[in-house]
Amino acid sequence: MKGFKMKVSQVRPPVIARARSRSVSSHLKLGRKNSTDSTSSKSKDPKAAAAAAAAAAAPPPPPPNTAKPLPQPGVPGSHLPNTSSHTLPNANGSSASAAANRVSVASAAADRRFANPDRAGAAPPIVVVSPDPSADQQHTISENGGPVTPPRAVSLTTRGLRPAPKDTIPISGKPPRKQRSSRFVVNEKVEIERLPPFNETPVSERAQLFIRKLHQCAVVFDFNDANAELKGKQIKTQTLHEMLEYIMTQRGVITENVYPEVVKMFGTNLFRSIPPPVNPTGDAFDPEEDEPVLELAWPHLQIVYEFFLRFVESPDFDTNVAKRYIDQNFVLNLLELFDSEDPRERDFLKTTLHRIYGKFLNLRAPIRRSINNVFFHFIYETERHNGIAELLEILGSIINGFALPLKKEHKTFLMRVLIPLHKVKSLSMYHPQLAYCVVQFLEKDAALAEEVVMGLLKYWPKVNSPKEVMFLSEMEEVLDVIDPAEFQKIQEPLFQQLARCINSQHFQVAERALMYWNNEYIVNLMSDNLAVILPIVFPALYTNSRSHWNRTIHALVYNALKLFMEINPDLFGEVMEQYKQRKLSERDHAVQRYEEWQKVRERARENCHGKLPEGYVDPEPTPPPPPVEDLDIMDLSMDLKAVSIDAEGPLSDLDESGIERVPMADPGMDISVSPISPYLLPRPAPPDDTSRTTMFKPKEMISRGANDRKVGIVETHNGLKYPFRLNFYDRPPIDDITIEEFETFALDRLRVLAEIESSYARNRTFTELTEVIKAICIKYLPLNASSAKEKPRDEERRKDHIGHFVLRLAFCRSEELRRRFVKAETTLFKIRFDSDDTKEKEQFLGSRDFDWVLATSEEVQGFDPPGRYYKVKWTRVPDLVEKRRVVLKGGMAYVPATEQSSIVAQEFQTHLEKDLEMTAKALPRLDEDTRLIPILDNLSKGFLAGVSSEWSNASAGAGDGLTADMVDEMAFKHFPACMRNLHMCLRRDKHLKHFGRLQYGLFLKILGLSIEEALVFWRKSFSKIQDDKFNKEYRYNIRHSYGLEGKRANYAAKSCQQILMSDQPGPGDSHGCPYRHFSADNLQSALLTMYGEQGLTSADMPEIMQTVKAGHFHVACTRVFEITHARQGVKKGEGVGEGESVTHPNQYAARSRELDKKAEGKDEDGDVVMA
Repeated sequence: MKGFKMKVSQVRPPVIARARSRSVSSHLKLGRKNSTDSTSSKSKDPKAAAAAAAAAAAPPPPPPNTAKPLPQPGVPGSHLPNTSSHTLPNANGSSASAAANRVSVASAAADRRFANPDRAGAAPPIVVVSPDPSADQQHTISENGGPVTPPRAVSLTTRGLRPAPKDTIPISGKPPRKQRSSRFVVNEKVEIERLPPFNETPVSERAQLFIRKLHQCAVVFDFNDANAELKGKQIKTQTLHEMLEYIMTQRGVITENVYPEVVKMFGTNLFRSIPPPVNPTGDAFDPEEDEPVLELAWPHLQIVYEFFLRFVESPDFDTNVAKRYIDQNFVLNLLELFDSEDPRERDFLKTTLHRIYGKFLNLRAPIRRSINNVFFHFIYETERHNGIAELLEILGSIINGFALPLKKEHKTFLMRVLIPLHKVKSLSMYHPQLAYCVVQFLEKDAALAEEVVMGLLKYWPKVNSPKEVMFLSEMEEVLDVIDPAEFQKIQEPLFQQLARCINSQHFQVAERALMYWNNEYIVNLMSDNLAVILPIVFPALYTNSRSHWNRTIHALVYNALKLFMEINPDLFGEVMEQYKQRKLSERDHAVQRYEEWQKVRERARENCHGKLPEGYVDPEPTPPPPPVEDLDIMDLSMDLKAVSIDAEGPLSDLDESGIERVPMADPGMDISVSPISPYLLPRPAPPDDTSRTTMFKPKEMISRGANDRKVGIVETHNGLKYPFRLNFYDRPPIDDITIEEFETFALDRLRVLAEIESSYARNRTFTELTEVIKAICIKYLPLNASSAKEKPRDEERRKDHIGHFVLRLAFCRSEELRRRFVKAETTLFKIRFDSDDTKEKEQFLGSRDFDWVLATSEEVQGFDPPGRYYKVKWTRVPDLVEKRRVVLKGGMAYVPATEQSSIVAQEFQTHLEKDLEMTAKALPRLDEDTRLIPILDNLSKGFLAGVSSEWSNASAGAGDGLTADMVDEMAFKHFPACMRNLHMCLRRDKHLKHFGRLQYGLFLKILGLSIEEALVFWRKSFSKIQDDKFNKEYRYNIRHSYGLEGKRANYAAKSCQQILMSDQPGPGDSHGCPYRHFSADNLQSALLTMYGEQGLTSADMPEIMQTVKAGHFHVACTRVFEITHARQGVKKGEGVGEGESVTHPNQYAARSRELDKKAEGKDEDGDVVMA
């Protein structure tokens, strides 16, 4: 044995590490053939040992970049199928463990990916690790000396062996693999037979069949060869699916003898060595740029994960029995798999570990400790791990359930684990989850704020700007939940760091820091401590107001300074004076220092008689800074007094009319029509208004002089600013617009346009569509004729004008949005044109040059029907040509006067399409106010789910209210499909996941369920858990949603748009919109189950499914409402009232209750009050 050990160490000490660790995956090759038993190691063959050593010392040829190292061609017989193994002795000569580990040294070539470029010697020997037989098992040897049973990887004692340096080499020459298999311990080729299915087996034999199937699924196949053992892989896949369905549909099948077999099958398939990363020394994986590395064996792994999850979640699962098999070692093996590069596996691992943590109370502390160890290893050693984000997600849920007061162990975890996680370079991979965990701690214990903030400041990045932006975002979340008393403890170091960020030349860092002044709660904290904060940040704000290269920073700086000046003018003036005196003092000191050095310089020249020694030069010293004039500081004060809080810059950039001389991008003017382009930019507003923007003309317009001031403004006619109700929207509005007007005007118009598209999806005739849109326009977008003297015509037309241009900005961003916007706007224009009175219509047509003329009687002679015709080019009326409503003659189209509206609508459509294309081209240059971007983004989503109605701002019920006992009846009578599905899942599973609870809880809150009744309702619904668990894990969240905990915000229920666009449901989730997130078959079945008793039949489903297929989910929901409320008199096309579609779950429920009360002869009881 000594000779063997010496020979191996002379070549290079082998690396033997714990099985299933990353080092094993780098240095151990798990073979298919086992070594001989330790009893045979006593007879040593010197020739074989010498041959093995010579083969190991020979330089290997370069193998291809594959998962397995290729064998090295060497001395014949140097690597036989079964090499003699040896027992490793310890110091006193006994075996290294009670059951000796067997080691065989195979002379195989190392993979180039793991070779050390600095070491020119031979590669390390590859160690094959095999398990020991159990104490009661007789180890059998095959005829050629090898074992009959396939090998398994186990841990190997490393006592007495010297560790070798870690091999690292970057990949070069070949692109990284995107799919590969882990280092599985695959079985020898085994023919597995297809077992009979459960439904064809007698009940008495199913338990034994279940065990046999579990044994069958413990066979592991090699997926490196896609064509190998296809029959066996197919049988195993089918068997896994059969077992999955068996435990999901049958009760009482999980007996005590099943537990060890399930755990064994799970471990055999999943517990393996994770392969090293594709690029071990390069940049970390970036999910936005890199493709994930997928596991080749995933077809089997996925079903195994799903089976185990269903097994643990089964009602028959007995934790007391399972804890004998699911222990700490099981958890450790599970945690090692989190380093898998396949995101699908990490997602299943996250769910699996979370279920184990919830069910096994005895494992909770070990799980937390083990996760801590993973974090420590990641922070202080490797800085590489693929599963940190998933582990933090699990911890976020765990932290949420911590009991108060927090234990010392938990506080230590925060400061020694979570805070140091911020210093890792790959922070962006898991920062959202990390920030959530930190904020959860602060919501639990506000006294931790000082330690957290000081910890973040300790690890604040110096040169990594993207990371600094993340720190600023997290710090804002921390400040959102900090108490005023705790804020005072950290305000000085915090704002010193913020001042440095404001001074950053990276505009995103400076911009993110200045966005703190848009947070109302932080502004309140600053105003309460202004005497401390203002002197710290004023120098940075003043410097950037003059010198920063980015215009957006100038605007944000002026906002912040203006805000400070308005909060406390006296203090602001005092700090400004102090700043001026300090600058004067610094300048005086610089001048004094300059003069002193000048004296020294002159004295030196005198000492050398005016002649410098050879080799010396006398460079001119840097002159002192210019003197600071009082006027420089005073200009800032004057600018701030003249500029509103939302101004873009000082008055020096404005013309005599208060319009900024900076041209911006064109939001829609066709330059082929006019050389003058309109621009969108915030403009200074009166000092008493803090939220105004403006659309105004650019520098080119200003140069025309005072007489041309009306260019770009709607011309007046008969004393009216807007002479006609109809508008081609040639020029943008030039007016002061508040942010509220900017959003509400666009939303009201979008409600009309969304209903137009909804009407098309519901196959309404044009007559029906016109009636519905006229009714909605009266409500949201009234536009009275000029003859209506008592009506606010200019205000209505101003709203119409502004709303159109705001939607242009929102819908010019893609071809699909432009197409839908043009279709809806053209329809609205045609409806208005047809309903306009004749006189105003003629005046409007006369005001425009449409370039089409009235045909002469000779030209139209013989036309049928006779009458007036307009002559235009046929290419301008393609829709009329397609419908054969015109006469074509000589390349011209003769359009009857009855089709005049079609001609005008076609002109409007062509004009709008051009304008939108011009806006889209100018969009990259459009410097929009940062407050407008989220508004425009939300507007562009309005067509998908309809526009959120006033229900989006509804507060909790103030009438008779809703009690916990009433919810069941209400759900089956009045709830939309999304909420009824949540209710049914809650009743079935006695539980809902987080997003499901959030969606359903806020819906019930707005419906009138008080906080007291909500606690009763959720406690009764979660009947499987104990009171202490409910109070610890769920009570806080329920109170938080009612605004009684945390930030104490009165949260509104989710609208259809929010349900469709955010928090997409995953496996096992119940939230979301059934019309979008269910498969077609599941949706049909669910709708018939939910609404079959209310009149919905199979005959109605084709129409609904066709609407869903077209993507009009809210229209499908509206149609279901009409069918199920036909008994209350709702007709097709009426929607939830006046033809409107469903845009909010509470809108559906409230209208359903209203119809029900009317049918009973009752009035609406005012359960819900609109904010």
